[in-house]
Amino acid sequence: MIAVRFSISITFAVVTIILLSSSRFGGGARYTAAWALDSSPRRDGGGNDDNSAFTLIKLMIINRHGHRAPNGAFWRMCPNDLPNRRRFGVHPEGLTGVGLAEETAFGRYLRETYNDFISPSYNDRKHFVSAVGEPRTLQSAQSIAQALWRDGYGPRKFLPRRPQVVPVFSDIASHEYLLNDAPCWPRTKADATAWVRTVGAALAKDPANQKLITDLEALCGMSPAMAATRSLDMLIKTVIDGVIFTHDFGLTPLNGKIDKKTFFALRNLSNTFLLGKLYGTDAQKTYVAGNLPELMVETGRWLEGNGTYRLPGDFSATNEGDAVPRPVNIFCVHREMMYGLAFFWDWEYSVPDMGPGELPAASTVILEYVRERATGRVWVRPKLWTPRPNTGGPLSLPGCAKKTLCAVEELQSIYLERVRRTGTWQTLCSWRGSIQFN
Repeated sequence: MIAVRFSISITFAVVTIILLSSSRFGGGARYTAAWALDSSPRRDGGGNDDNSAFTLIKLMIINRHGHRAPNGAFWRMCPNDLPNRRRFGVHPEGLTGVGLAEETAFGRYLRETYNDFISPSYNDRKHFVSAVGEPRTLQSAQSIAQALWRDGYGPRKFLPRRPQVVPVFSDIASHEYLLNDAPCWPRTKADATAWVRTVGAALAKDPANQKLITDLEALCGMSPAMAATRSLDMLIKTVIDGVIFTHDFGLTPLNGKIDKKTFFALRNLSNTFLLGKLYGTDAQKTYVAGNLPELMVETGRWLEGNGTYRLPGDFSATNEGDAVPRPVNIFCVHREMMYGLAFFWDWEYSVPDMGPGELPAASTVILEYVRERATGRVWVRPKLWTPRPNTGGPLSLPGCAKKTLCAVEELQSIYLERVRRTGTWQTLCSWRGSIQFN
């Protein structure tokens, strides 16, 4: 079986977005800034400083797509928020102008921070960009590329401004095991449903949460018929997500009838449900991350010259094979993958004004593969970037002696300990394939 790859490329145009600042609670102005976008370089141990004991040799970048509009079902369940629908300016679930601005800010951050490592001209032998095959992830990848590989460095005898046309690769959706856990969807559905019916149902019956849910239905103007037939999972994911996305776009949710305290209570409830239903068991913490953790380890081993990367099962032409030898990899994914990596490696995300472990849209994990000059050993230095100012920084791996700097053999040891305990994602999801390490 061959994984079909699609190449998407566009001629980029400049995107400009203006956000105004004021409160979104209690009747504040409708168009407001969720936060000031931050694209400034942050020398927090990254980059390739001359005085460092390490030389940067590879970047693996895992990016959550930018801000999106709510699902269409949100406005059917929450008709009182219908006035906000047209203000997003995109179809339901589409990447918004704020999302485009977030990803553009990240592309600028990469250019400013890694300018000496990432050449200004796109080079398909050095740079590899891939995204889950959905519009908002593909658009996010294109927005990053637009800001990273700017006009003026493209081929001559094209357009006067010499734009750069950057290909974005994507595997066929039903077989995407690197950036999405598609082969595990039946297992995911079964495990998530079991959690919602047991732990989730008990959480919903808690008096405080029960009042929160009842009040939300009333504020939404949900019809009795809809309230009687909606599932708990759909209410919490679709409706609360819709309220959050409206707020983060800079609009006033539910005509200003929701106060700040209630909003953050809803945000925490939604986050608790998402993390519980998808990562509630040790096995889920392994399989939701798909094959990406293994790629992270095998890339380090390849850089050390200790092995040749082999693809799972009978896939002989997938994105991984192209990514490993290229010094810059950019992967655009959904939030579920970002959280899956955190649970797999046991690192923690901490962003002010977010729930425990929660990340804002466009958040990105940057893996710096560095070579120790004195010994030649390869180390991995993980960092978090978010579009919110004064957030992000080094990520700590508990299984590594230096915490924020992990030797490849330490990373491999963490990986092997987990998959020997739970089984690989291939085994857990009954998918053909085998563990790659000998």
